[in-house]
Amino acid sequence: NEDGEAPARLDLLFETDWDAIFIDEYHYGAHRDQARDLTEEEAPDPDGLEADLARIRSGHQLYLSGTPFRALASGEFNEDQIFHWTYTDEQRAKAAWDPARGPNPYAPLPQMLMMTYKLPDRIIAETEEGELDLDLFFAADVEPDANGAPRATFRNETQVSLWLDFICGVGLSREELSEEERNRSPMPFRDAKLQPYLAHTFWYLPSVAACQAMARLIRAHPVFRSYHPVVAAGPEAGIGIDALPPVRAAIETHPRTITLSCGKLTTGTTIPEWTAVFMLRGMRSPESYFQTAFRAQSPRVLTDPSDPGAPILLKDKCYVFDFDPRRALGHAAQYCHDLDRALAAGTGARPDIEARMTEFLEHLPVLCHINGVMDELDAGTAIDIVSSGTGTAMLARRFMSARMVRVNRLSMDRMLADADLVSRLERIESFRNLGRDLTRITGELARVEREKREAEERGERPKTAPKVDQETAKAMRQLQENLQKFIGRLPVFMYINDEREKTVLEVIETTDDALFYRATGITKGDFRKLLELGVFDDAYLNDAIRAFKQVEDNALVYLGDREIRGAYVAAGNTHVERVT
Repeated sequence: NEDGEAPARLDLLFETDWDAIFIDEYHYGAHRDQARDLTEEEAPDPDGLEADLARIRSGHQLYLSGTPFRALASGEFNEDQIFHWTYTDEQRAKAAWDPARGPNPYAPLPQMLMMTYKLPDRIIAETEEGELDLDLFFAADVEPDANGAPRATFRNETQVSLWLDFICGVGLSREELSEEERNRSPMPFRDAKLQPYLAHTFWYLPSVAACQAMARLIRAHPVFRSYHPVVAAGPEAGIGIDALPPVRAAIETHPRTITLSCGKLTTGTTIPEWTAVFMLRGMRSPESYFQTAFRAQSPRVLTDPSDPGAPILLKDKCYVFDFDPRRALGHAAQYCHDLDRALAAGTGARPDIEARMTEFLEHLPVLCHINGVMDELDAGTAIDIVSSGTGTAMLARRFMSARMVRVNRLSMDRMLADADLVSRLERIESFRNLGRDLTRITGELARVEREKREAEERGERPKTAPKVDQETAKAMRQLQENLQKFIGRLPVFMYINDEREKTVLEVIETTDDALFYRATGITKGDFRKLLELGVFDDAYLNDAIRAFKQVEDNALVYLGDREIRGAYVAAGNTHVERVT
């Protein structure tokens, strides 16, 4: 209520000693400082949520999330507390179900397909440097019209109108393509096979003004004016679940609808009629991306009164449409990477991003439209596309990413236990007090973990979770920054070295030991040891090294070096040869 207290009707909730409580959509409760990033404009009040949860007494808690990667990466849960059932698991179970066991319980769950399109140059000609920034492309403003009434208009209204033409197949004859090529590339609202799945769709745009401007263009478009636009954005649309009734009402009264949103209804919402999501904005995280994408995957079934055990399935497939292929594939690769790390936690298995990506694409096929032709991608091609647009500045930032270094209890315990390694590193000025710092860090992390465990055993949920003291937090940040410097210097070594490294193991197995030390400030042996102890993240390192090699190869090919045969087409410490 207005006083910040729970209403009286919820007293029983806080007075009861519950056996267990279930907290859904836990990406809200975790990492309160990042909640806005996960949910874009529709961020709830995570501080209030945490305070309320702390007042509920229970012996057990079950936290549920479709995209729990940040909570897992933070070490918030022990390895024996993590259980998973993913989209890939459900689709695998659906395909493997034995009819002899009875009706398939997974049959109502539709398979997703992702269709990505590289827009023709004529559409993106006015964007900076020829690259499509969806937030800029669909940027809109509200200004008074001739009568003084507010009117939302796209800044690139001509280009957005061309985009609407493009997705319904208008104007393709301008492209210098053969008839066969044009027929191979289905446009969403032209292809006869796709149209039945696009009666009710969800379009995710960057702002309220963009939603309003798109609704106006849809009403005026010769093809889209047969679709009823629903603007689920802005205060007029209602807050939270209040935005849902107008969408349901429109679907009930119109055969074709397009729901336009810039944040509302993107998580925890079930509208069975939605069969496709159009990603029309920049999105910072795979969590946010796939939370929105899975809005299209809600089952849609009818129950036959004469045979209730045999539901009529109305949706066997659903679609995600994206017009920034590299962004879409990048999020897919990151999703697979984070999932692989989560599933490998505690097993001792080495993350295998290629295998995970191959499995992901088996159950969520990705098709890419480039130059008028659409092809289904395999894992290697998808990874190549992700890396192909990496610039040198972005590449440098990737090597300096904090994700490259793990400063957690497990890695710090291992490092402290290796006295020889600690002794050698302490000869470096910035690591002079390494042993003392590691002892402090591991002790504090152990204390935090112990206090959390003891509170759980007592059935308590303190309002403020245990955390390390400020001095320890400062020491952890400083240690991470110092370790990052070794990795940040790797591109220098790879650039001046004659070898053609493709994985981190190949980098540290090169013959030039002295050059490696001069370039990075650490010996190859110590670098390898930090890798083996899990202090350096080999999966992220391999991603960065692959991107570096892609940039290097492009430069060499441009200069006429056509003898390059090695091509890194997978992740992990594996190198595959490709004759060019």
